[in-house]
Amino acid sequence: MSPSKSQAAQWREVVRKHLDSFFGTPVTVFTPHDRCQPRVSVAEYPPRPEHPYWTYVTIGMSSKEQHIPNKAPDWLTPRVELFCYVQQRAKWPVEVLNLLGRLPAEQKSYVFWWHTVDCGGPLDEKEDTTVSAMLLLPPYFEDEEFDKLEKDGTKVRFLFALPVTEAERRMALARGGQSLEEMLLDENVDFVFDPLRPSVV
Repeated sequence: MSPSKSQAAQWREVVRKHLDSFFGTPVTVFTPHDRCQPRVSVAEYPPRPEHPYWTYVTIGMSSKEQHIPNKAPDWLTPRVELFCYVQQRAKWPVEVLNLLGRLPAEQKSYVFWWHTVDCGGPLDEKEDTTVSAMLLLPPYFEDEEFDKLEKDGTKVRFLFALPVTEAERRMALARGGQSLEEMLLDENVDFVFDPLRPSVV
């Protein structure tokens, strides 16, 4: 095993232990069989008493640093993982989070709070849904310690991926992701994925 692969494996192990300490034991960890780097797995955690819904989290996205611009704010971190909440167990979170987890490396860019990402189509093809994008937010609904993972003095931040409609994504691009977040909160939108949720825009 090369040093780079060994380091990536160490990052994955640190992230996995951290997740298990908060979410318990995953039902499944989906790992792609291709050679794409970073190697992004997705862990599927079952409902818990305090969170009665499924939680899907990437493992491995943080093994490769994002391309942060030189003049970016200090609070941006180059290592992140993504997660989302789903009421019913599903396949689409695995596919979408794996895709988004590779995006910064493939496009030599970065993602962080209040960014939106176009997923290229309806998230759940089994439902008549218009939800086709993600709004990335701080992990508001987790313990404060959840977002304090560090390895060798380097932080790993966990970005909550909230499914949104294309109209909402366009509004966020025009007015900022925080404006969209405020609208969703004003409408008391459930942050657990609802494929039939009407757009707030």
